Amino acid sequence: MNYIIDFSNIYIIAYSADPSQNANGEHVGGITGFLKIIQKLIREKPPEKIYVVYDGKGGSRKRKEMNSGYKEGRSVPKPLRLNRIFTYDSPEQENESRRQQQAALVCVLNSLPVHQIILEGVEADDIISFLSQKFSKNNEKVFIISNDKDFFQLLNENISIYRPAKKSFLSKEDIVKEFNISPSNFVLARSIEGDNSDNLKGVPGVGLKGIANKYPELKEDKWVSIPEFITLTEEKQKEKSYKTYDSILNNKDIIEKNYQIMQLYAPLIDYNNMQILEDELEKKPKFDMTAFYSHLTMNGIHGQHFRELVVHFIKTETTRK
Repeated sequence: MNYIIDFSNIYIIAYSADPSQNANGEHVGGITGFLKIIQKLIREKPPEKIYVVYDGKGGSRKRKEMNSGYKEGRSVPKPLRLNRIFTYDSPEQENESRRQQQAALVCVLNSLPVHQIILEGVEADDIISFLSQKFSKNNEKVFIISNDKDFFQLLNENISIYRPAKKSFLSKEDIVKEFNISPSNFVLARSIEGDNSDNLKGVPGVGLKGIANKYPELKEDKWVSIPEFITLTEEKQKEKSYKTYDSILNNKDIIEKNYQIMQLYAPLIDYNNMQILEDELEKKPKFDMTAFYSHLTMNGIHGQHFRELVVHFIKTETTRK
């Protein structure tokens, strides 16, 4: 079994939710929270390998070529809802704490036997998609660790998701049960709905619930292409006119453009970066226990809190030998 961790997504959750402080009164929850999530997962479902994936510098070059406004709204981050017993003196101080903890966490991860992957001009989503599909084709089980709905489209018999914010594991059956839309058609539904967090405008007045209600066909485990969906909508409109159908037919271009950007079936990774990625998969990162405890101590964190983590990695190293 493989764990593939969406670093930015999980780090922000840990940083926001974990109020831990060291002896100097400094917040260290970004570090401890992230490690606690990994430790909890290992306790419940011990993995063979762990991959930590980062967004590359500049984000997705290819998506920005498709849509210059892609993720434009993220240039000014929204204030986080922080679980704290204290307040920062200024937003600048809070941002500095977040940056420092992130850098410290990367140093901690460098001492662990986990693969850390980052490719310039490539989003973490594409790397996660590539890895998940690669392992799935080899009949290996995969857990994507993220709260991002974009990964719902990848779920199958071998690929599942763990969402730390809800402390829940999701299979493809869970997605169908919750949304009445199959993973095979989730990217189509999301292309219609749009994604404000990525600055992708959707079809006006149409959300996931409306799509599921008007298109029960999308619940089936059968991929529906955009041309097939448009034809289906035209047929439905002839039977009974609804504003939903009108809105979809009047905004076909929005759906098509969103689909190109939001789909992860064909990861947007160029040849050179693909070679770098393949080379990384051949490496065998080692566990440096001394460095691990040293980095924690430098940040005022007691290493004993992560004894289960250490024991797991010691066993992993022994098995590899």
